[in-house]
Amino acid sequence: MPETKPYRPVVMDTAAKLPPEFENLIESLASNIHDVWASQRMREGWTYGPQRDDARKTHPDLVPYADLPESEKSYDRNTATETIRRIVSLGYGFTKIEDGRTQCLFQDGPEAVIRECTALRKAGESLSAYDKIHAALAAWPADPGLRRLAALVLADLGATERANAILRTLLNEGHRDAETLGILARTHKDLALAAGDAKERRRQLTEALRLYAQSFREHKGYYAGINAATLAMLLGQADDAVRLAGAVDAQCRRAMAATPSPHEAYYLTATLGEAALLLGHADAAAQWYHQAATLGRGNWKDIHSTKRNARLLLACRGGDASAVEDALRLPATVLFCGQRLDAPGRPDARFPDDPALVEAVAEVLASRAKALDLGFGFASGAAGGDILFLESVLRQGAEARLVLPFDREHFVAQCVARSGAGDWPVRFAAVHDALEPLGRVACASDWPVGGGEDFDFAQRYLLGAARLNAARLGSRLVALALWDGRPDDAPGGPAAAARRWEQAGVEYAVIDLAAIRQRVAGIRLDTPASVAPARDTGAAAPLPGGLKPEIMTMLFADVAGYSRLREEQIPPFMTRFMGGVAELADRFGPVMRNTWGDGLFCVFADPRAAGCFALELAAFVSRTPWPEFGLPGGLGIRTALHSGPVYRCQDPVLGRPNYTGTHISRAARFEPITPKGQVYASEAFAVLATASGVEDFACEYVGRIELAKHYGVFPAYLVRRAAQADAVCEVQAKG
Repeated sequence: MPETKPYRPVVMDTAAKLPPEFENLIESLASNIHDVWASQRMREGWTYGPQRDDARKTHPDLVPYADLPESEKSYDRNTATETIRRIVSLGYGFTKIEDGRTQCLFQDGPEAVIRECTALRKAGESLSAYDKIHAALAAWPADPGLRRLAALVLADLGATERANAILRTLLNEGHRDAETLGILARTHKDLALAAGDAKERRRQLTEALRLYAQSFREHKGYYAGINAATLAMLLGQADDAVRLAGAVDAQCRRAMAATPSPHEAYYLTATLGEAALLLGHADAAAQWYHQAATLGRGNWKDIHSTKRNARLLLACRGGDASAVEDALRLPATVLFCGQRLDAPGRPDARFPDDPALVEAVAEVLASRAKALDLGFGFASGAAGGDILFLESVLRQGAEARLVLPFDREHFVAQCVARSGAGDWPVRFAAVHDALEPLGRVACASDWPVGGGEDFDFAQRYLLGAARLNAARLGSRLVALALWDGRPDDAPGGPAAAARRWEQAGVEYAVIDLAAIRQRVAGIRLDTPASVAPARDTGAAAPLPGGLKPEIMTMLFADVAGYSRLREEQIPPFMTRFMGGVAELADRFGPVMRNTWGDGLFCVFADPRAAGCFALELAAFVSRTPWPEFGLPGGLGIRTALHSGPVYRCQDPVLGRPNYTGTHISRAARFEPITPKGQVYASEAFAVLATASGVEDFACEYVGRIELAKHYGVFPAYLVRRAAQADAVCEVQAKG
């Protein structure tokens, strides 16, 4: 008899999950699998019994699927799941028909997923892209294209080490294509920027140079070549840099002669500009960069990336940067706050709803926007100046962003329709509906909290959003107020905005509404001699019940792996882990802190302190050798930040001060969707921190994501330490 070999079942990665769309199908198939098994048993004479008895043919699982214990249901679910995965891996797909609509799930293979997720990534929706890639990898875990794209998206999301590990595995498997080498090199550049000292930074940059140079030798791609040349220059290898730049220059000139597409022409001309800088031809570089800026107009992120590389080279090599700066100048980011229209019958009119005056204001706003070379406009949507400004931005084909203090219905009732209505609600709706599908409408709060904090928070939100945009793209930030120079008589007016801009050090100008009225009316009005920020009119009155909203920052954190701790590991967890957390909290001073098991909730008055504490907390957890203290090595922490108006109260149950409000709930919903080891934040936190001028960390947009418990879909930001602009240049100086 031949020797029987041990049976080794081959199944796919059981840790990976299929998309949520398959959940109902899996449950239905699992129930059917149980029914088929039970029917076969019953045909063979088996009946129900509390214990399995093969002689009597009784079995405890001969019950309806719904009555099975979860341990038995899981077997059927696993069978259904692995069957679906096997079907998909063989090239078949699933089609779901619901309400007459057909939805294809994994119908076209991994290539279709790669195309869709590449488009999502280019649109800035890296989180959505990763969710889809992760689901597809459950069906095609070995596909190199999916794994490579997963690594690229992980790098976008700040998980650089995970991305690097995936790419290293691909390389070790023999995938030496240009994309794998290039993305792997990019991760080493990112690790260099994150490195804590110049020695580690140089090591990472040297590895990035080696990989880019290898890719250029083997695949001749100019992208790899120019990156290798630039890194060689930064590492002090000038001869190699010039040699590589010369080869890339010749290659790109040949490609330009072949009449490339406008998209490809941008990258070719930008590369020729970088090569010219490396070769010491500053005037030629400026000409190439000017051509690239013309070709890439609208692709502001690409132009900013080109400009950043040029600045890096100029900073390291020296020389006049003005020509390059002018060639790659981006349009301005303009932050606006305008006088609202008067309510009908107001005796002391400031901005009456007069068609001639409205038209004159619109003309002035359009002229000022053109003079500023406006590319990005940020405003709220009150009837009057705000709507006129946003209409002007849209007419110019620039990007507009609308920020409301609270939900649309209440805002229209309070700030649009109250001004005598007319066609202003229709005009507001046209602006809102043009921007909402593009993700360019934000509500600072879900609904009014009162006390004037709504409008104060919205102004800080606008300032932060505009500053964030300007910083992300290297755009000039300018603020404009349409104002008659008198103190505000309604919250959220231009007097308060101008005062905030002045305090924040933002360049701003005032368009004198009184002068426009005088010109239109042809009469002299009693207006102030000068236009200057008004004094603060005092704090808002408390709301009913004595609660007054305060703009605070909330932090929620949760320990990944806590539920797997053994009983004897709980004491060291409390003393070592939570004790370390307590020491960090003492350093950063939250105004309130609370904990439950492995959960942490803190409230901060200062977004800078909250962000720095969150980053220190993540670093403490990741760098501590927990097995030395009797704890598992896989401990990690998820941390989320959010800002908004909340209420400070005396908790009647706890008998101590506490904070409550809808923004607490939103903060809590961000934490469960945060990847382990990362710090994620809402847009409200990102813009509030940016408005405050925080420089300790940066908030990078990673996409819109659905919050836990179906709370809604919101923009998410990755919080990471700010890379120093000259961090890479240190390598050459200390090399």
